[in-house]
Amino acid sequence: MTKPFVREELVARVRTQLLMRAATSALSAAESALSEKNDELTRARASMDLAASLAHELNQPLTAVLSNAQAAQRLLSRTPSNLAEVRAALEDIVADDRRAGMLVHPMRTTLRRRDVSAAALDVCELVREVIPSRRGRQQRTGGRHRAA
Repeated sequence: MTKPFVREELVARVRTQLLMRAATSALSAAESALSEKNDELTRARASMDLAASLAHELNQPLTAVLSNAQAAQRLLSRTPSNLAEVRAALEDIVADDRRAGMLVHPMRTTLRRRDVSAAALDVCELVREVIPSRRGRQQRTGGRHRAA
């Protein structure tokens, strides 16, 4: 502003600057609140993704447990029962149960930390784990195989 000041113009300019500062502060506070809500939603989405992943990963060992238990029931109902085959089915059940536990433990630890993030899945390792249990099942069921 140049001198001489016109009182009404000076008051209007100061008022405008104060209003702009208040609006800028309110906008900044709203952006901060929005950012916090966005972070909350991101964490919630990561938790939901982790839960979906856990359900998907647990499906295979739990299906294998059920399949092996049913095979053991069928083997025990035969006369005479082949206890070696029943024992092999029970060993597969124990192995599948341990595998399910190994999937759950790190996910529970992650959820307790509340620092949820996506983890890489080693597909080759998963296949190496699945093939032996499927071979045992295939031998006990006479070669019949159903994908889980």
